Amino acid sequence: VPGVDGTKMSKSKNNYIPLFGTDEEVTKRVMSIVTDSARPEDKKNPDEQAVYQIHKLFLNEEEDKELRARFENGGYGYKEAKEKCAEAIINYIRPMREKYEYYQSHKDEVYSLLEVGKHKAHAKAEEMMKEIRFVVGLI
Repeated sequence: VPGVDGTKMSKSKNNYIPLFGTDEEVTKRVMSIVTDSARPEDKKNPDEQAVYQIHKLFLNEEEDKELRARFENGGYGYKEAKEKCAEAIINYIRPMREKYEYYQSHKDEVYSLLEVGKHKAHAKAEEMMKEIRFVVGLI
């Protein structure tokens, strides 16, 4: 996945898009994606454009075909491409971000879920250990 600078996305390079950031943070990062100097009316090779490579990750097959055609046919400027990319990312991650924010403000519920999971895992592990002890001949 290319980062906003066109190289491989990496947090250490600070060229990532913060999926749990605010809409404004996501938009700001997407708008900083490096592009060439092609004019909006110019035809562009989508495979050479980081904004396309990132945007297509958040689209279904039909939407991807339409986006590719917009780049290849010309008349699609980078500003519009970046705005549409930011919108697609924000819409895609919204449910995950809402769930993340919910659990950030309901930590007691998280700990309760972890406790239930711990007991389930312990019971399952104990069953497996009984079977192993039997097979090995320890019981």
